[in-house]
Amino acid sequence: METISGGSWVTVGEGCPLRAMASGSDEGILIFGQSPHEHELTFSRAALRAFVTKAAAVLAQLDAAAANERAGWETAASV
Repeated sequence: METISGGSWVTVGEGCPLRAMASGSDEGILIFGQSPHEHELTFSRAALRAFVTKAAAVLAQLDAAAANERAGWETAASV
């Protein structure tokens, strides 16, 4: 498999259909959206593991930023 094949950008919003499945023993597939606006990403096992690790770190950053925003709003509301 190439390091990366294809190029594009897609924004995946809340409520977007997502399917995930294993394809054999060394590929995982994530499918976003619905036909005819469906996008498929195929990962090797190692690449999927790295993606999940990095995605978990980004999610933690988003959660921390949201908590900081809430704290700021609560502080502003109490003044």
